[in-house]
Amino acid sequence: MSIGSLSSVGQPMFQLGGLATGLNTSDIISKLVQAERIPETQMQTQQDKLNRQKSAWMQINTFMSAFDTSALKLKDLATWSTTKATSSNTSVLGVTGSSSVTGSYAITVNNLATQSAYSVTGASSATAALSSLGISGNLTVTTLDSTGVSHSLTLNLGGTDLNASGNTLNDIAAAINNPANGLTYGVTAGVVQVSGGYALTITTNQSGASAAVNQGTNTSVSTTSAQMTVAKTQSALDASLLVNGLTVTSASNTVNGVIPGVSLNLQNAGTSTVSLTTDTSISQNAVQDMVTKYNALMDTIAQELSYDATKKTAGDLFGDPTLQTLQSQLRTMMGNTLTNPTLPYNTLAAIGITTSSTNFGQSADLTFDTAKFATAMATNPQSVANLFGSPVGLGTSTMTTGLAQSLDTFMQPYIQYGGMFATQTADLTSQINDLQDRINAWEEHVQSYQQTLTQQFTAMELAVQQMQSQNSQFMAQFSSLQSQSK
Repeated sequence: MSIGSLSSVGQPMFQLGGLATGLNTSDIISKLVQAERIPETQMQTQQDKLNRQKSAWMQINTFMSAFDTSALKLKDLATWSTTKATSSNTSVLGVTGSSSVTGSYAITVNNLATQSAYSVTGASSATAALSSLGISGNLTVTTLDSTGVSHSLTLNLGGTDLNASGNTLNDIAAAINNPANGLTYGVTAGVVQVSGGYALTITTNQSGASAAVNQGTNTSVSTTSAQMTVAKTQSALDASLLVNGLTVTSASNTVNGVIPGVSLNLQNAGTSTVSLTTDTSISQNAVQDMVTKYNALMDTIAQELSYDATKKTAGDLFGDPTLQTLQSQLRTMMGNTLTNPTLPYNTLAAIGITTSSTNFGQSADLTFDTAKFATAMATNPQSVANLFGSPVGLGTSTMTTGLAQSLDTFMQPYIQYGGMFATQTADLTSQINDLQDRINAWEEHVQSYQQTLTQQFTAMELAVQQMQSQNSQFMAQFSSLQSQSK
């Protein structure tokens, strides 16, 4: 007789395969256990539904928080008052940065800031040893540091200390740029080809009169060589310019602070007009972001509340009264007439934000007409800003009215820590956990039930087998008695 094994509740069990009774006991037990698991399956289905609802509320909370953040940005003064700087003649000067004040500045650049520059000529080669060119003597570079202390660097033109084969003009330039003593002399040397040979150039790193190399009894660059000639090719000067008729000087060709928040990058002498105008792209992008975040929120709400009559399927929050009210109130707020201290704009539609025509206008989405918004900003930018709750032009730092404030006041009870969404999520979590406890308990019951059935059917098979064995013995004895009586 074949015997099959069955493990239940961690205990090994043995089950006769129905050979005695002819019954498929394994199939019978499986179906009885399956029927016993129906309540557990129903609880798991309910748990899955609660998990989907919890995820839905969490997603709505995320989208609403993002919408609230984007709306509050429209209250910021910077969203509406940040300027952009432009130059009418970029070949004269470029501009970077922005200011909180609009304006126009007529600028004349008289001269650029320059560096002190020297040339040392007399070498016919940049790579040959100077001694081979008949050049000897020393070259001395003298500079002042920021504290007024003089520093000198002296190099032997005809020596071999920089190059065993003899110091070259290139070696001299390299020694000035990276002196062996490790000091910084504030100059940069180079070698250029000129008519009749090569010249060593020495230029101060900083421009402006205050950064000029040392003048006075000592020249800034000098030589004892009879074969080399030192000449000053450029004097250090401050940049000079007129800003709306006022004289301005700068040691650098990047002029900061003359126009607050704006840097003037001088390129050439000449005239240019710098204009500071409101950067409407910042406010337009902020409004577009709010519309995008609103649509994402409303699309999510619509999906969760949806019902497909054809497929007979519903969203996870279909029929939820809290969400239905939220959807309705948000849509109403976006279409309402708003309190605006500055006319003419008191609705979103007036500045280009209207209900989408999708699904014949039944969609809760908004569309943003940027052309209409640009027209409104050109006509009365203060009214547009005040409509959203930014105190542009009101002389105050905050407003208690406006769309952004109204939306934030409405949404905070939902999205704040411990708010309605958090409470709803916590309640669903509690229900999910409670169901899990019940599922675990019922599964233990099912396992015990399966073990009991296995034991009972095994006992039945053994009893039937024993009866069949006894019957066989009886019949054998009976046949034997019949044979003896003949």
